[in-house]
Amino acid sequence: MKLILSLLLIFSSIYSLSFGQNQQPVIESYLILTDGVTVDTLYFGIDPAASDTLDYDLGEANLPPLPPQGAFDVRFVLPLNNFSGEKSSWKDYRNGNSPYTGQVEHRVKFQRGSGDSMTVIYSLPQEVNCTLQDLFGGVIFTTQFIGSGQFTIPNPDALQQAKLLVNYTNATDVEEDNLVADNFSLSQNYPNPFNPTTMIQFSIAKNEFVSLKVYDVLGREVTTLINEEVSAGNYNVSFNASGLTSGIYFYTLSAGKISQTKSMILLK
Repeated sequence: MKLILSLLLIFSSIYSLSFGQNQQPVIESYLILTDGVTVDTLYFGIDPAASDTLDYDLGEANLPPLPPQGAFDVRFVLPLNNFSGEKSSWKDYRNGNSPYTGQVEHRVKFQRGSGDSMTVIYSLPQEVNCTLQDLFGGVIFTTQFIGSGQFTIPNPDALQQAKLLVNYTNATDVEEDNLVADNFSLSQNYPNPFNPTTMIQFSIAKNEFVSLKVYDVLGREVTTLINEEVSAGNYNVSFNASGLTSGIYFYTLSAGKISQTKSMILLK
């Protein structure tokens, strides 16, 4: 577990240094892949500035060749020349405007490290669902990702690549709603995944009674982080999950008549 935490901290530092100043895509989702020892995050979505090649302004960056067998690695193969593998990245954004409706195909390449499996952990917004299947059209496996959950890829050493079909239905970034943007914003917790602490950042534009609560995947309240009148400004709240089990959790910010929810993943 210490190895996972160390790698997460290293990855988060690299991410901040490399991609921290990049433009945020208008629609973004993510998948977590882990072999039970090491973990990485893949980001995908839609943006009007995106293309099929590397979009450096959106944080896509070409990765070096795969490490030797026995070393953990996950990445997107970009769609150049029918996913030939000549370009790969931890992020893969495609061209489109918000709201967006349609299907986008991605290719996920994975290599198991010292762990004994390859598991995909997902937490998707309501407007997005995915189908993950082998490159043979679902002969070996096909599974659908809706909401939150996880899936263990069968025989990952033999497959090492999968097709990810992402379906968008009038998908949009909720922060594009002017009412939400003008009154408050809720950021993705950092780091994510985390163990056992993470930071949740939010902003409100006026004095308001604010509630910030954490829930498990069954909708049961885990803890209340804030439940009081607060002044306008930016806030960073620490959440310590040392007494909880690994899994997907949700945090909801409510201020006045507006609320927003995001997911986070605890990996121990």
